[in-house]
Amino acid sequence: MGGCSPGGAAAHPGSPPPSSMGPLIRSREEWLQLLATTTEWHLQGEKPEVHYDSAFEIIERSGAAGLWREGDTILDIGCGNGRLAIPLTTRDVRYIGVEPIAACVEFCRRAFAPWPNLRFVHLDLKSERYNPDGTINPLEFVFPVEDRSVDTILFASVFTHLGTLEVCKRYLDESLRVLKPGGRIGCSWFRSPPNTVCSDTSRTVFLESDIINLLKPFRVLHTEGGLTDGCHDQWVMMLQKP
Repeated sequence: MGGCSPGGAAAHPGSPPPSSMGPLIRSREEWLQLLATTTEWHLQGEKPEVHYDSAFEIIERSGAAGLWREGDTILDIGCGNGRLAIPLTTRDVRYIGVEPIAACVEFCRRAFAPWPNLRFVHLDLKSERYNPDGTINPLEFVFPVEDRSVDTILFASVFTHLGTLEVCKRYLDESLRVLKPGGRIGCSWFRSPPNTVCSDTSRTVFLESDIINLLKPFRVLHTEGGLTDGCHDQWVMMLQKP
């Protein structure tokens, strides 16, 4: 595992100045070395550099848009190898990553051990794509946090792999339960049109009208993308619980 350097170590260009950081900073090079040691899901076929740099882009852009703020409690559903947690190691947040692949959670617990404000939870959630032998029915999935305890929920390419509207509704119902009033969600979808409806969990596509119906309990604060049938062109949204 790459070590952690003291406050003077090289950090990502978008990170806050050292005076506002926590006591430990791991450099980009150290993170890349660490990420290169894992071959589990969510990093397969992707270079560590892409994994790392895209995480900073997502967290910085979403923070600027108001999805999360310093001091927030952030719930990351489907956290994988902790990609989005990496830039949050320099932030004043409480983070809970939830993941169905046990090996990913084991990796995260080792990699993020220096940051006690970042916690990772394994739930043996059944997923046709990621955990086919899981014991928890996704229609009975309970987020492992208390009611009204979360400021922000991250669903990074989650609804694009859930297969059915019923499972999506379960995740959104749980979001309503655990979010504080005014809490926010970042999520993405593949919609039809322009894509063809598909229930395959490798790339799930829903009718746009069905997605809109699912989101009626929320305020839609922002949307972008998803205008083509490009493989990775997702309809990205920021939602808010009233």
